Amino acid sequence: MVTLTDKTYEYLSERRDYLPDNWKRTLEENRVPYNPSSFIRERTDFPLFEFPCVEKKVIFSKPIKVNIYKEDGWFFAENDTLNIFAVGETKEQAICEFSTIAIDMYEDYINTPDTDLTGLALKLKRIYQECFSELA
Repeated sequence: MVTLTDKTYEYLSERRDYLPDNWKRTLEENRVPYNPSSFIRERTDFPLFEFPCVEKKVIFSKPIKVNIYKEDGWFFAENDTLNIFAVGETKEQAICEFSTIAIDMYEDYINTPDTDLTGLALKLKRIYQECFSELA
């Protein structure tokens, strides 16, 4: 009498004949361990209390959180709330670029009347008004 187990072993034996000679099991010692953190960008969040590298001084009502990370040899500085994204070869260059963009965006929103803005632009104008008191 042939049992179900016997058939299974026969089937596995037959299937092994089709495997290439260089095939290895995935649980062998030579396997590279899976590290999910290697796919996640290392991020550094820090508060920005003033804008460096900018001639105009801005009075902050509260610090701005800037996310800094490195990818493909470039440093990225971003803030999703203010909708700002900057790139530099060093952290300092990325932060300087971030500062320049933030001041330009602030000036653009403050100098544009509400009647010329819609949706997200109005929301961003309010956020910029809350974050920055004035240009000095």
